[in-house]
Amino acid sequence: MRTSGLGRFSVGQPMPPRSHAVCVSLPTVRDLIGYEEKEPDTLQKMPIGYPRFVRHHFVQQMIDVLAEENPLPGYSGYLFKQQKDCDACISLGKIDDAKVQTGEGFTFLRLPIDSPNQKLISSFFSEYWMWPVLPRGRNFFCGKKENWKTGR
Repeated sequence: MRTSGLGRFSVGQPMPPRSHAVCVSLPTVRDLIGYEEKEPDTLQKMPIGYPRFVRHHFVQQMIDVLAEENPLPGYSGYLFKQQKDCDACISLGKIDDAKVQTGEGFTFLRLPIDSPNQKLISSFFSEYWMWPVLPRGRNFFCGKKENWKTGR
């Protein structure tokens, strides 16, 4: 696909059209405002984006599978590549309502959706910490789910 920048692309279309692209089309000022103001209608059209701002869909799949295997209704999740990074986040944020699940190559932090710490961790946490997890996640999706254990 050749991209000249002069064509009309649909909202959220990846550039280039690959699963690891980090650029998406925001063709109108209204789309840009919708993205900046985190409007759900705009964000739902954006399956990918720059990792500090949009959770990669493979990361979200890992979170969904982990949440399904160990349901905690009313909790959201964040993935870290190392336990020490998760511990640092909990310590720096003085987070007292976290649940941590550790596994082979990454750590899963869960917080209640209504926790006052949600905003804190969302601003503190950058999804770029997750990129090293993606290759390690292949083991998880290749049948090694039994390697997971529940932590504190």
